[in-house]
Amino acid sequence: MRTHVQQQRPIPSLLSLAPDTVVKKHETYDAPIKSKEELVFHVGFRQFVGRPVFSSEFINTDKNKMERFLHAGRFSVASIYALISFPPLPSIILKISGEDAAPVVAVVGSLKNC
Repeated sequence: MRTHVQQQRPIPSLLSLAPDTVVKKHETYDAPIKSKEELVFHVGFRQFVGRPVFSSEFINTDKNKMERFLHAGRFSVASIYALISFPPLPSIILKISGEDAAPVVAVVGSLKNC
């Protein structure tokens, strides 16, 4: 009898560190938004829940400085682990305040070129 050795092949993953999203707090939203806070993302035609880490963007370097809060009036970079998406795609990020509350547009932006 011959034995058959099965080879293990890696399964391609649809989840990875998504391209960074350049975001700005929406003008009508006043409440603070913390890093790692649960938000609802609408990226292109996809919708998912994520906990982004916000960081400031430096043009001349590949390093970013993490921010504890998303600051109003300036652009930041939101990094999340989510479905693979390719730029350019618009992003609308909603925040749900409570159990029965409707989601509110908190952040807008677009995927950043790699």
